[in-house]
Amino acid sequence: MGTNYYLEVVNLPVEDRLKKFINLEDIHICKISAGWKPVFEKTKYYSNFYELETFYKEHIDILQLMDEYGECVSWNWFEEKCKERNLIGKSHGETCSYMYNYYKDEYGFEWI
Repeated sequence: MGTNYYLEVVNLPVEDRLKKFINLEDIHICKISAGWKPVFEKTKYYSNFYELETFYKEHIDILQLMDEYGECVSWNWFEEKCKERNLIGKSHGETCSYMYNYYKDEYGFEWI
């Protein structure tokens, strides 16, 4: 079992949400599973860890970093968790590369 992480849009009226994020309720960031490296999901907003961090920090006034259980987590906690799991976890490369547009970013994080 693993935990999914999202950026949830908050503090933004629906009409502005429609203009800014095209009716986006939340953005799936990644899944972190025991024994595995995190696997990130690229979006039109970011395709590597640096871009994800930049996107989040540029929109911190309207975004919350949440886990699938509704718990808000800090960026620092999330970044450390991702780095830790990336060092010790098993790669998804062999299982994901044939099914998805799998790649590793310049920081070594796996993306689909």
